[in-house]
Amino acid sequence: MQHNLIEKFIWQNGVGKLEKTSRKRKGVASPESPTISVIIPAKDESRTIKKVVNEAKKIKRGTEVIVVCNGAKDNTAELARQAGAKVVRLDIAVGHDVGRAIGARIAKGKVLLFIDADFVVPAQILRKYCNDVLNGWDIVLNAYSGYQTATRIHATSEAKRLLNKLLDRPDLEGSSMTTVPHALSRKALKVIGYRLLAIPPKAQAKAILNGLRVKRDHFFLTRRVNRRRPQLRKQLRHLVLGDHAEALSYLLDMKGSRGGLTDFLRNRDIAIDDPFPLEEVDSFGTTQRIIEGGLEEDGRYARAAPGEE
Repeated sequence: MQHNLIEKFIWQNGVGKLEKTSRKRKGVASPESPTISVIIPAKDESRTIKKVVNEAKKIKRGTEVIVVCNGAKDNTAELARQAGAKVVRLDIAVGHDVGRAIGARIAKGKVLLFIDADFVVPAQILRKYCNDVLNGWDIVLNAYSGYQTATRIHATSEAKRLLNKLLDRPDLEGSSMTTVPHALSRKALKVIGYRLLAIPPKAQAKAILNGLRVKRDHFFLTRRVNRRRPQLRKQLRHLVLGDHAEALSYLLDMKGSRGGLTDFLRNRDIAIDDPFPLEEVDSFGTTQRIIEGGLEEDGRYARAAPGEE
């Protein structure tokens, strides 16, 4: 469904309604060849969008800022345009992840940086993610691993850790493309494909399985600044868990039913329900021969008692 939405807006409508940015200023790099593209999905974020865009523009001169304004009822799109962002306006809400995929499709930068519209991340922190990608990393994740205390860990944090362990990347702990900020190289986008960004954990799984250079760094506590939506808590939890279920399914498709993990000493070729002679010695030294349907002792057949079959 998410992929269909992306195709609908990009191919049929030319990425929704793409609005013009403010006039290019003297000394700013050409928008056709930016080093960095910052992608910001937004819905009804008029309170913060200008500050978010302005901070993103501080990362580097000529930074391309793309705001994917979807389903907004306020003037988010207009405020983003006034701040100098390239604005993609969609009449219906498509969600943060689809918004990021749409933004990535039209981004021109060598580095793609993803942030949210409801809180401001200082430019000096965002710049670190971008510099790491420019220095050779393909994906740089927020080092925040999700909510955890000494006695409790959130279900979504467990899912992130499980996926990373099954991908043989326990060093990533709970860091995930579900969480912003995170940055991608142009190479990573090509390997993953912009459509798969609509399912962040699956995109992360594909990146790792394809040998891309992925690391966690530059801790930013999004939980402290993210807008609280208690009425949507269950739905958001199910969204993230479902995304990880898709990622695990992808991993199993690529690596086999055990995700590439060994069966160790277990030999499944010996079917325990087929006749197979085995000898067992009890505490009295009596040798019993196990056969299909029961035990044979001293030549006498001992049928299993009712309820023991």
